Amino acid sequence: MPSFCAPAVFGGAVPRELRGRRAALLLDAAEYAEAEELLEDLVTTEPDYAWPRSLLYDICRARGNKARCLELCRDLVRIEPENAVASGMLAESLISVGKSTEAMSAVRRALEIDPRYTYAAGRLFDDVLERRDFAAAREIADLMERFQRGPRSFLA
Repeated sequence: MPSFCAPAVFGGAVPRELRGRRAALLLDAAEYAEAEELLEDLVTTEPDYAWPRSLLYDICRARGNKARCLELCRDLVRIEPENAVASGMLAESLISVGKSTEAMSAVRRALEIDPRYTYAAGRLFDDVLERRDFAAAREIADLMERFQRGPRSFLA
């Protein structure tokens, strides 16, 4: 692993950003166990640091650990409440554990933050169509048309 991830000048107090970079490099090198251990340590010792939670989420999602994904996403939204992607990740995690009503609240929140967020708009659109709420589907379609790529491109 590159020495810039733990320069001697820091002694044993390597900044969280460098520990996070080390974990990212370990992931790139397919050293998943070591990366996961480092990320779990960062999550524990740095309760307001979002990046390791995002990286750990990817590992947990790949392993099918839905409960841990949900926990990490709740943390991400707590840390970055104005991050539309974090709300979208929370929605996806909630859906995976069967909490669709709460998931749609997270999707709506993602759209409030960023009306151009394609994932959230598409997810909400699918949800209201499944419920046969055509008036709501029309509102979402209008919103998507206004903020996304051209007229009704999301329906193609």
